[in-house]
Amino acid sequence: MENSNLWYLLSYVKGVKIPMETSMGVLEVVEQIRQLKQSDNPLNKKKLKQSHPELVQNALFYFPTWEHALQNSGN
Repeated sequence: MENSNLWYLLSYVKGVKIPMETSMGVLEVVEQIRQLKQSDNPLNKKKLKQSHPELVQNALFYFPTWEHALQNSGN
């Protein structure tokens, strides 16, 4: 069995999280959230998952919830 299939199987059966590589650092995530806030963009997770999926994915890597990411960005 290939490693990727093994990871998938483990994550499905045991709830093991598959390691994720991030494309943004935590400071970049915080800064992008601040910029969106200053531009009066809606900050709800559902809309941002469509318009800024990479930002949401990286934010959830560093913070337990989207609300935590907003709070830590001064929002």
